[in-house]
Amino acid sequence: FFFFFKQKTAYDIQKLMRVCGLEMTVRELYRPEDKPQFMDIIALKKTLQELKQHRNKTRIVSFTGTIDNGLSKLEKVEEELRRSQLDATELAQVPVNVLKNLEDCMNVQNVQAALVGNEEQINQQLMSIEKCKEIRNIALSDGEMSIAQEQFYIKAQLLERLNELVRDKFRIIGVTDDENRMFSKIHEVQKKAYQETSAMKDAKRRLKQRCETDLKHVHDAIQKADLEDAEAMKRFAAQKDKSEKFIKDNEDRQDECWRKIQDLERQLQKLGTERFEEVKRRIEENDREEKRKVEYQQFLDVVSQHKKLLELT
Repeated sequence: FFFFFKQKTAYDIQKLMRVCGLEMTVRELYRPEDKPQFMDIIALKKTLQELKQHRNKTRIVSFTGTIDNGLSKLEKVEEELRRSQLDATELAQVPVNVLKNLEDCMNVQNVQAALVGNEEQINQQLMSIEKCKEIRNIALSDGEMSIAQEQFYIKAQLLERLNELVRDKFRIIGVTDDENRMFSKIHEVQKKAYQETSAMKDAKRRLKQRCETDLKHVHDAIQKADLEDAEAMKRFAAQKDKSEKFIKDNEDRQDECWRKIQDLERQLQKLGTERFEEVKRRIEENDREEKRKVEYQQFLDVVSQHKKLLELT
C-alpha cells in the first residue's frame, strides 16, 4: 500500500516562536558560521605594548604594573574570543579613553623632573652669590673699596638673576601642575569605563536571561512534543495492530469467499455437465420414443391391414 499526503503549512521559525512564546528573534542569535571579531582587541594590545616603550622612563616605572595587568587581561579576552563567535568591537571601545588618559599621563613630567634644570641654575646662582659675598668681605677687610663695590653690583645682578630663576621655578611648577591635572581625570575616566562595562554586562545578562527563558520554553515544547509523539505512536501502533487484524480477517474472509466461489464454480460446472448429459439422454430417449412410436404405428398399420384381410378371408 502506498499513501500520499500533502502538508498544508510548513512548521517554520515563526510558528515555533508563536507556539512557544519565544522572545529572541533569529537576527539576535549567533550562527555556526559566524566568526569572532577581535582585531580591535589586538589593536589595544599593540597600544599598551607601545606605551611600555614610552620615552618617559620615570612614568614607565609608575605605570608598568598597570600596563602589564592590562596586557594580561587583554590576552585572556583574546583567548576567549578566539574560541567564541563574539564581536568585540563594542567591548574594545570601553578602554580607549582609559588608554588615552594613560598616555596623556605618561607624556607629562612630575614637578621634580621638570625643575631639575631650574634647580641646578638656582644652586649655581646661590653658589655665585655666596662666592661674591666672600670676595666682598675680604675686599672690605683689606680696604679694597672698589673691589667691594664691584662685588656689590655683581651680587645685585646675581640676585636679580636668582629672582628670575625663582619666578621661572614657580612658572614651571604652575605649568606642570596644569599638565598633571589630567591625573585628576583618572577617576572620572575609570568611572565612565566602569559604567560602560556595567551597562554592557547588564545588557549581556539580560540577553542571557532571554536566551535561558527561550531555551526553557523550547525544552518544555520538546518534552511536550516528545510525550505527544509517544502517545501518537502508541495510538498509531494500536490502530495499526487493529488494522492488521482487520485486514487479516478480511483476507481470510475473502479467501473463504473465493474458496466458496471456486467450489460453486466447480458445482456449477458439474451441474452444467450433468444438465448436458441429461439433455443428451433425453434427446436420445426422445429419438427412441419417436422411433418406437413410428414402429408402433407401422405395426398398427400392418396389423390393421392384415387383420382386415384375415377377417375378409
